[in-house]
Amino acid sequence: MKIAIEKLRQQEFSRLDSSGQAYLDYTGSGLYPESLVCAYTDYLIKAVLGNPHSRNPTSTASTRMVDMTCDRIRDFFEADTSEYTVIFTLNATGALKLIGESYHSNLPPASYSPQITITR
Repeated sequence: MKIAIEKLRQQEFSRLDSSGQAYLDYTGSGLYPESLVCAYTDYLIKAVLGNPHSRNPTSTASTRMVDMTCDRIRDFFEADTSEYTVIFTLNATGALKLIGESYHSNLPPASYSPQITITR
C-alpha cells in the first residue's frame, strides 16, 4: 500500500514535493489531482458552454453535462429518481444553510424566548 500511495503522490501531486509542502486541509477542500486538471482543461478548450438556464446550443450543451452528472451521482448512490434530486451548492456551508432553511416551519416563532438556566 505504501508503494501505491507514493506512486499516486508522484503521479498526481508532484507539486507538493517540488514545492516542499504538505497539504493537510482535507476538511476545507481536497487537493485536486493533476490528471483531473489536464482532462478538464482539455475539455474546456474544446467545448463551448453557456448558462444551463438558457435556450441556445451552448446552454443545451451545459444542460446535458449537468443532467449527466446528476444521473451519475444518483447511480453511484443507487438513489431512485422518484425520491431523490441532486442539488449543487457552492460549498458545504451553503448546503447546510439550504437544509436548515427548508425546515423553518418546525422552528419556534422569532418571538419565542426560551429560558436558559446555567448551573455548575
